[in-house]
Amino acid sequence: MTSAAVRPDPAQAAPGEVVLRVQDLVKTYPVRGGMSGGRGTLTALDGVSLELRQGQTLGLVGESGSGKSTVAKLLVAVERPTSGSIEVLGRPMHALTGSALRRARRDIQLVFQDPYTSLDPRLTVADIVAEPLSIHPDLVPRRRRAARIAELLDMVGLASGFADRLPHQLSGGQRQRVGIARALALQPKILVLDEPVSALDMSVQAQIVNLLTDLRDELGLAYVFIAHDLGVVAHLSDHIAVMYLGRVVERGTHDEVFGTPAHPFTLALMSAIPEPDPAARAEFGRRLLSGETPSPIALPSGCRFRTRCWRASEICSQIEPGLEPQGRATTHLAACHHPGAAGGPGDRPS
Repeated sequence: MTSAAVRPDPAQAAPGEVVLRVQDLVKTYPVRGGMSGGRGTLTALDGVSLELRQGQTLGLVGESGSGKSTVAKLLVAVERPTSGSIEVLGRPMHALTGSALRRARRDIQLVFQDPYTSLDPRLTVADIVAEPLSIHPDLVPRRRRAARIAELLDMVGLASGFADRLPHQLSGGQRQRVGIARALALQPKILVLDEPVSALDMSVQAQIVNLLTDLRDELGLAYVFIAHDLGVVAHLSDHIAVMYLGRVVERGTHDEVFGTPAHPFTLALMSAIPEPDPAARAEFGRRLLSGETPSPIALPSGCRFRTRCWRASEICSQIEPGLEPQGRATTHLAACHHPGAAGGPGDRPS
């Protein structure tokens, strides 16, 4: 592991170089159970491993409660992992404290899900974007901050006249652009985008996704793009990790996951993508999941998805599957005892 003292200048990171490495990440929370007052453990993440390279986007997808937002909080050190490691540009983010952590956070910034609650209603747009620069005063001299704020607003498609407005005077899409400008103020190498378009109208979603694509290409950024909608993830991601109940159940390149999905949960997510072409809709069939997601306080034995899976067999209740290569593609991994694309036994459209 490269120490902070000898870490290469992140500005020199070459395209394709690993800028984020997550290994065996575990996060648990103690909980008190009901009127009996008994104690238990909620498992939010259990052995999550991810990798992100400069200039690329890793799409992290799963339904509510899968642990996606917990990953986001751990990546930017808002919370600390129970175990496991997080390396950001070679720095052990999970172990840093004090000034070393504050400096490391410049390289990885978070864009929040809700543009309505993530901005201080008492501050103007200029003050919101300037706040990171006040916390890190060595980055931009005070005399240049007004010009830097104007640059950032222009970068996200907002005219200089927006600088004096308050958040309540902005639309949802404009607020999210301000949130992106604030995240870019410290010149990060990685943006963690926690469902950045889920609270926006469809037309505005497309505009923000296009903006993020342009910024990534122009600035050489790397993204962790978190969403519950595979359709949104498809437009931006080079690699995709599918999460279910705190674990990654499938991981691979965009073409691998969308071309030959191996895990039943991935197939279910794909069948939920709106598709106007009947032929394309029929390719993977329509798969509606039954039942509720199990509680993370009382996880099922064996495979966590088995209680909702149409392929489940006896072995699924006995042994938890690990991530295994699919075919010859060593980058395509799935955690399933019965992997395979739609069309096999039990995969007729519902």
